Amino acid sequence: MSKATRLIFCAGFVLEMLAGCAGQPRAQLPAAGAAAVPPASAPAESAASKDRKFQEVARGYKAIQKEGKTVYCRSEKVVGSTIPTMQCYTEAQLRNAVEAAEATKRRMREGTGG
Repeated sequence: MSKATRLIFCAGFVLEMLAGCAGQPRAQLPAAGAAAVPPASAPAESAASKDRKFQEVARGYKAIQKEGKTVYCRSEKVVGSTIPTMQCYTEAQLRNAVEAAEATKRRMREGTGG
């Protein structure tokens, strides 16, 4: 599975996890390679706020040192399989997924949908 595909799966999971409400509709993720850019009218989130959100999500992962870098891993069921496999993401990949989920939530709240 390519890194982009894993990132999309991760972003989907993070989006569902951050949604918090069962009644909230599931958002569509951006296509592979498409950047999740918040609307120009959206207030910029502070670095501290982004870091806090990342830390909340990272608690669900096990931080492992791999080849001198920290990766965040956990067992996940990949789409199309019932067998959980270990999925690992770099800090940058996990931060991007959290930011993409937040941008999608912001667009949904504003009613722009994407």
